[in-house]
Formats: sequence, structure tokens, C-alpha cells
Amino acid sequence: MIGVHSGTFHLDDTLSCFMLKLLPEYKNHQVVRTRDKMLLSKCDVVVDVGFVYDPSIHRYDHHHETFNEKFSKQYTTKLCGAGLIFKHFGLRVLSEIVETEITEENKDNFNFLLHKIYRDFVEGIDGYDNRISRFDSMEEPKYCIVNSLPNRIKRLNPGWTVSKRDDEEMMVRFNKALQLAGSEFVEFVKHVWDTWIPAYPIVLRSIKKSLEINPLTRVVELESGCPWLEHLLYVEEQLNLKGRFQFVVFLSEFAKQLGEKWIAKAIPISNNSQLINRTDFPEKWCGLEVSDLRKITKIQDAHFCHKSGFLAVSRTKKGIYQMTEKALKLKKKQIEN
Repeated sequence: MIGVHSGTFHLDDTLSCFMLKLLPEYKNHQVVRTRDKMLLSKCDVVVDVGFVYDPSIHRYDHHHETFNEKFSKQYTTKLCGAGLIFKHFGLRVLSEIVETEITEENKDNFNFLLHKIYRDFVEGIDGYDNRISRFDSMEEPKYCIVNSLPNRIKRLNPGWTVSKRDDEEMMVRFNKALQLAGSEFVEFVKHVWDTWIPAYPIVLRSIKKSLEINPLTRVVELESGCPWLEHLLYVEEQLNLKGRFQFVVFLSEFAKQLGEKWIAKAIPISNNSQLINRTDFPEKWCGLEVSDLRKITKIQDAHFCHKSGFLAVSRTKKGIYQMTEKALKLKKKQIEN
């Protein structure tokens, strides 16, 4: 049996049970929702209840006062049940999802995957469940996001106007939540494995090639459009070039059928602050019609500049480089003035 707490369920406990049931040794185990100590003592694994964290006997609770476990030394967020299950079973869970055995040849990719999934999916659950604010300040957010996965799971609990709350009804609702949490998790893991992991060598080659052509360049030309930001930030750090690059450029795959179009994107200051860029395209370019954009930039192939300044499009490779170079020169001029 897999033991988990009764009462209101959350993303933490539903995802924990889903991950455990992906593993061969727990695949056919019954999930028991209870707070009864005698019943929990009979369970093969207990998560998010019981006030005990002891992996040697498969007890994974985080509610006791002395608990302060992190995923690894590089993280500061305290774990909840989901984080604990991912910490101890994560690589095996991921291997089951992507249907690939971990080998010497692919172990680095799996390590990349493990930390990517923790940072982008599981750590947020740990923080949310432990009531850890994402922000250092007490400022109110400018807008709310109510369709997040934790909120969607929460809404599967019976509302205060619902009178039917017996164990059978709650188990039906819990299983719906487990499937929702699991499907979102599996979809995200597969997306990262299929699209993000293969992008790393592309970004690495692109950066090295761009530097070979121009050792002082601040623009990276990607071999193709792909998930590039995290990989670029990582390679910058590895090459002691942190903060060097300001734009990436690449040929639009979607525009090839309509004629050649090159895209330039501003590089954000960090992966967690993707709305703030190192260098934006000039404000006076933003949102202009094609004819007005070409007139103000004096670049014949200029085609588009997003109204927020993070993206520009040119009909040609030469034009997109002209747009990035002019943007960098204008920024330098502003700083000097």
C-alpha cells in the first residue's frame, strides 16, 4: 500500500502518488488515504503524512519541525512530499516516462533532465506547498494567475457547498487529481526530453561558430530555432563569457515557405526574468508598419519590430544583423550620454 493523508488533497500528494505508481515495485499498489497511524504503519511507502522522513523505511513526510531537506546543495527551497519522492526516485521515474534505460552514454542527458524537471516543475510545488514566497519583497503582484496546476488540483476538491464528502467520493476526486497532475507531468517531461535536451549541442556549436567568425561578437547565430536560453546562459558561464551576448538570430522555419525571414530575439537577463532583456530593440522602432520601420531604421530589409522590443524580423540575414548592430550602437550611445 501507498499511504497518503486523507482530507483535502493538493498537487504535492497527488503527484507523489503518481510518480510512485510509475515504478514497477509500486505499480499495482493501492493508495490509502488516511491519518491513522496503525494503518500507515502497514504501508510499504508513506508520503506527505506521518511526521517521519526516513528513506531507509520509505517514509517521506516534510511536516515535522526539524525537517530541512533540499534537493541538492545548489538549491535553497525546502522539499515537500513531491520533492522528496523526486529526490529519491526521480531518475527512475524519468527513465520510465521517456522509455529509455539510463546508460553510460546517456547519463549526462538524464542528469540535465533531472535538474531541468526539478527547477521548472517540481521546485515550484515544493515552494508552494511550504508557503515559500517567490519574491523577496512584500509587493503585490501586478496580476493573478488562477489557472496554475496547483489551483486546478485544488478545484477538484469538493467546494464548501457540496455535502457529499465520504471516503468513496473523495477517492474518486483524488484519482481525478492524480491523473491530471500525472498527465501534466508526463507531457512536460517528454517535451523537455524530445525538444530541450537535443537543443544543447546546437546552441553550443552555434556559440563556438559565432565566436570563431568574430571573437568580439555580441550576437549568436543559431543553426536553427530551438529552446536556447538556458543552454546559452550555461555555455556563457562555462566559457567565462557571462552577460556577453545580447541577441540571438536564426532563420525562421515557419517563414521559409513565404520567403526568407530572419528573426532576432533579445536575450533576457536570466531564465527567471524572461520579460527583462539585456538589450531591447529601440523603443522608437516598436510596433511600426513596415514602411515606417524601414524609414526610421534606414534598413531596407527591416520587416517587423515587436511593440515590446524583444523581437525583430528582417527579410534577409544581412538585414537582421544590421538591426542588431544598430540597436547595440544606439544603446551604447544612450549609456554614454
